[in-house]
Amino acid sequence: MITVYLCDDDIEIIESYSALIKRYSKARMLELKLETFHRGEDLLFHLDGFTDAPDIILLDIYMDALNGIETAKRIRERNVDAQIIFLTTSSEFVFDAFDVRSFNYLVKQDTSDARFEEVFNNAISLVEKKATDFFDCSFGSESRRIALKDISHFEIYRRVMRVHYNTNETFDFYETMDSLTEKLAGKGFVRVHRSYLVNLKHIVMFKNQTIRLSNEEELPLGKAYQVSVKDAFNAFVSDSWDA
Repeated sequence: MITVYLCDDDIEIIESYSALIKRYSKARMLELKLETFHRGEDLLFHLDGFTDAPDIILLDIYMDALNGIETAKRIRERNVDAQIIFLTTSSEFVFDAFDVRSFNYLVKQDTSDARFEEVFNNAISLVEKKATDFFDCSFGSESRRIALKDISHFEIYRRVMRVHYNTNETFDFYETMDSLTEKLAGKGFVRVHRSYLVNLKHIVMFKNQTIRLSNEEELPLGKAYQVSVKDAFNAFVSDSWDA
């Protein structure tokens, strides 16, 4: 699911671009959620109340009260790494757009439907690529987007999953071990125990019936998993050398 925010104080623009986005998603059978706003303040209020961060934000610059540039700054202050596409009637703020790491800048009256779809498609492609490199999880009003390379392992206790990342940081969320294992299949993670899923990149040593990770933590290596773990690790090392 890709989440898109569209914010413009012109109702006709909202309707026009909403139609373009829906047509795009239907033609490509893309699962997409679209949220529309007429003020930057409304977008920020919505953003603060929901755990699912947007992937793409289409943002008008010329809005009353809080303009698009200032709205974008506040979005970035919230550590939202969405692709921001500015929609405007002038190129006046094009350099300000760089300060908030915008993905693109479209002048409405000069942008054809084909050009919009090209830019939107490029943003979608970037989102999809980034999605394979990150793990998203949430609990209550808190959420995390963590680079897969920074995750050492996951552990589960009853129904609560804990992700360990950046050496000593953790975050708890609800997920079953089976569904998590399936979700991360092919991404360098291996089940080492009924309670642990480990990033192969962070395994530094096998010791008796334990494994040592890059953060110096030792985890049990279940008997039922020993062969599959060592096979996966050997394949990972071999692939790393070949690369």
